Amino acid sequence: MEKRFRKIGLFVGALFVISVAMSSCNDNNDGYDYYGTLAKDVTTIDSYLAANSLSAVKDPLGLRMVITELGTGLPAMLYDTVNVDYVGRVFSNNTIFDSNTNIQFPVQGVIDGWQVALLTLPAGSTAKLFIPSPLAYGDQSSSAIPANSILVFDMNFNNVVISNAKVKRYTADTTAVRKYINDKKITGVIKDASGIFYKFDETGSGPTPTSLYDKVSITYGITLMSSGTAIFSDLVREPSDDFYSRVVDYIHAIKIALMKMPVGTKATLYVPSGLGFGSQDTRDGAGNVAVPANSNLIVTIKLTDID
Repeated sequence: MEKRFRKIGLFVGALFVISVAMSSCNDNNDGYDYYGTLAKDVTTIDSYLAANSLSAVKDPLGLRMVITELGTGLPAMLYDTVNVDYVGRVFSNNTIFDSNTNIQFPVQGVIDGWQVALLTLPAGSTAKLFIPSPLAYGDQSSSAIPANSILVFDMNFNNVVISNAKVKRYTADTTAVRKYINDKKITGVIKDASGIFYKFDETGSGPTPTSLYDKVSITYGITLMSSGTAIFSDLVREPSDDFYSRVVDYIHAIKIALMKMPVGTKATLYVPSGLGFGSQDTRDGAGNVAVPANSNLIVTIKLTDID
């Protein structure tokens, strides 16, 4: 994409959840107050939303999304290519600085605010994005966008572009997953239309999540199907100020499963790589490969609460 969608610094960092590091724009030698500016912009955006009675999906990083149509597809992954329509405006004066229709670009190549939106918004959605300036262009300016500008985008997230290579990988992976289940003589496994295979080991009696943005408390573990190597087990995740633990914050397979699970349910998921961590190595905090590219997974998960 062109410079107006320059990537600032979002990446899939902490294992198995979406996280963001914005090191390239944090406080630096030129005196830019990243966090102070972020807090000020978020306050401005939230005040505007409240004054106009607009209900927004809020992200702990500062993005606000007013969703007018919620799509039925899965959100994008970081290395996906997406197709969108958009109109971009400067918040302070409502000036249109850019627009495009039916444009395709890789998620990892765009500004942080767009990345957060595309990773947490179902494909097929229509939304208005309110992006604090540190998640856009910070203290940089152009002829159309003043420095430290909050940006607003009207965006139609049309779809994730599915390549022939992705289709071939999915076919190979589902064949391998099915073979694993058959070879291990695992019974009671359901093949979901999404592509995951799952089995409820215990069925709870509590409520089931109704939205991708429901906050949940879960315990889960992940094992590499090919080697039986446990990446971790019995990891507890629950909502906090800096990680909301929403259904949408987890890998696709966990998103799909949680929307079927009453509180108290324990399940085992057999996951094709495209619904796990996809075609890129996933690294831990030390930079070591934790999940090799194209790894099929076994996920154990228990839903313990909905906030």
